Amino acid sequence: MASLKVIPPPVLTAWADNGSLSVGALLYTIAAGGVYPGDALATYTDAAGGTPNANPVQADSAGRFPPIYLLPKSYRFTLKTSAGVQLWDRDGISGGGETDVDVSGTAGGTLAATLTAGQAVYLSDGSGGLTAGTWNLALSTNAYASSAAQIVGFVVADVIVGNTGTFRIRGRMTGFTGLTIGQTYKISAPAGSIIDVTSTTTNTRIVGMADTTTSLVINPHDADVAWTAGTFEPTEWTATGGGTWTVTSGDVTAYRYLVEGRTITLDIFTKQTTVAGVVTALNITNLPFTPAKPAAGACIIYDNTATAFEIGQWSVDTGVSTIVFQRAAGAAFTASVDLTNIRALVTFEI
Repeated sequence: MASLKVIPPPVLTAWADNGSLSVGALLYTIAAGGVYPGDALATYTDAAGGTPNANPVQADSAGRFPPIYLLPKSYRFTLKTSAGVQLWDRDGISGGGETDVDVSGTAGGTLAATLTAGQAVYLSDGSGGLTAGTWNLALSTNAYASSAAQIVGFVVADVIVGNTGTFRIRGRMTGFTGLTIGQTYKISAPAGSIIDVTSTTTNTRIVGMADTTTSLVINPHDADVAWTAGTFEPTEWTATGGGTWTVTSGDVTAYRYLVEGRTITLDIFTKQTTVAGVVTALNITNLPFTPAKPAAGACIIYDNTATAFEIGQWSVDTGVSTIVFQRAAGAAFTASVDLTNIRALVTFEI
């Protein structure tokens, strides 16, 4: 069944806490998650949207408000007495037909006691020891909290960890400061922050583009598809058997990875590497992710002059952060054969 809405009252009436009419009450209309007056959001006196109401809208001597027509956006309403005493505050109220998509869920994580309005969050799948199905602060230093996260969004209103809050996953988010109009933004560090894409982060997950200096149009895509450069460490390129495999940074043309959901693809291209002795397999250890299942595929193995090649095999095993490369039919790598340069796209579930 589709999401249902409660019938709106034909005439909105303001009531005080003691049950009496609140004469001259003031209704402040604000963009969801925002504050007045910086995030004030207009309402109108007619369905055509020709004439905006004053903001705040004021009730008459009977506590009744004039007609209030909403934009197709998500609102926050704050009702105060004529003297400015707050009676109630409601956030995430739909104007109907809006492109903003707000969902409710449980705030989670250990990085903060409270998730604050405007912070970037993601829906956890349980990675990192967190509770699956909770909303946690996004963080670029952890792939599962940024580039590998399936759903990201923003906190609409402050919520204490463990409580139910509102999170925006599509549409427009307000309440920022100092954004550059037209610039694309991504998850950053510290937790919950965003930064423009020209800045360097460990993992890349785009969240949207600034349409004003204080608002961001959220990117509704799932996991980002940006390649991330792997960190080259010579000691992580090893050999199995009685010999050695020597690889320098200059030998590595490509070593990068792409995370899409629960799948990682590594692009590996080496040249001019050196094998000494007899080696039964070449290995890249300490991968950025651990395989969740075994996987294997074909790769191309060249000689140093790139004139001879053969089809080899790569493989990974569950829980072992190592790629193993082997020649066809189990042949050994030797200095005389010199088939030690690898070209492979390695894909496995994480």
